[in-house]
Amino acid sequence: MKSLKISILLPCYNAEKYLHEALMSIVNQTYHNIEIIAIDDGSEDETLNILKSFSLLDNRIKIVINKTNLGLIKSLNKGIEICSGDYIARIDADDFLDIKRIERQVNLINNNFDLQVLSTFLFEVNNKGNVIGKISYFNCSNFYALKFKCLFETPMPHPGILIKSTILKEILYEDKLNNKHIEDYVLFSKIIYNNYKVFVDERDESRYFYRINNTSVSYKNKFEQSENALMQAQNNLKLFLNYNISLDSLRVLSLNFQVNWFAPLLLNAIIEFKKIKKIFFEINMVNMTNEDMEAVNFWYKMRIIKIVRTAIFRGNIACKFIAFFIMLKNLPIFFNAKFYLNLVDEFIYFKNKKLALPWLKLELFK
Repeated sequence: MKSLKISILLPCYNAEKYLHEALMSIVNQTYHNIEIIAIDDGSEDETLNILKSFSLLDNRIKIVINKTNLGLIKSLNKGIEICSGDYIARIDADDFLDIKRIERQVNLINNNFDLQVLSTFLFEVNNKGNVIGKISYFNCSNFYALKFKCLFETPMPHPGILIKSTILKEILYEDKLNNKHIEDYVLFSKIIYNNYKVFVDERDESRYFYRINNTSVSYKNKFEQSENALMQAQNNLKLFLNYNISLDSLRVLSLNFQVNWFAPLLLNAIIEFKKIKKIFFEINMVNMTNEDMEAVNFWYKMRIIKIVRTAIFRGNIACKFIAFFIMLKNLPIFFNAKFYLNLVDEFIYFKNKKLALPWLKLELFK
């Protein structure tokens, strides 16, 4: 059997602080048939020198130098055009990989030749690289559950992706103003609603370590990212379900941090959520199995529980009352074992996060 070649795409901008750790985790992968496309996007620190020093020791590293800062989307597309592998993996310059990650994902592909897009759950680490826990809000792996979730937010982790290169070269990342900081959401919307074969690896050993720090692009631009994501969700609902929804209701359903929790808004959002699920089932029912329907319903009910939990803690008295009533109507979810497994993961994650990241304003109920 021909060994699959994996291209690992590494965009870098002023990444000297953590780049060495990222590169060490890549060059020491137990799967050796890889190429590393490292893009220096006009860095002003020692990023380029670090890349050059590693390339002298490992000829699998190819350095692409942008003389000026082009931004992430242009840099990614530039790197994608250069990639020569059968599949393309992504890693950010402040993150790192389990050294067996690529090997384990390639083994999955070898056993499932029709897989076109593969992702894995993320483990969050602090500035020192200490593991905080599995990121709990990426908690579904069934294709139709991902498809339903994609109507509201990014359905799966972007950095953990392994995607067939022919697909990514054809789709690329859309370089539009409204896509800034949500290039993953736009990409996954195309992938999932074009029905490419997607699989999310739930195994803990296929690890991608995602670093949270207050200097990252995502953290600095979280407001713009959040607003652009809402616009993308609104577009997805219109495009894929022909459903129009207000941004206020969508903020509730997406657990946006800018929600003003009042009873009429909460009640209206839950009613709209139910309508959206009904339309989704009507469109997709012919292709869905009972297992698919159960997976979509589980994510739907989990999201309702998170919404009403947030409303109980943040809403006014009337909002708390409505939230409690909605929770009572969804009592069966509390008898699902998977619900408690998710709850335990979430509790451990937020407990460790609060201890590890004192500078971060903790959004407990996201």
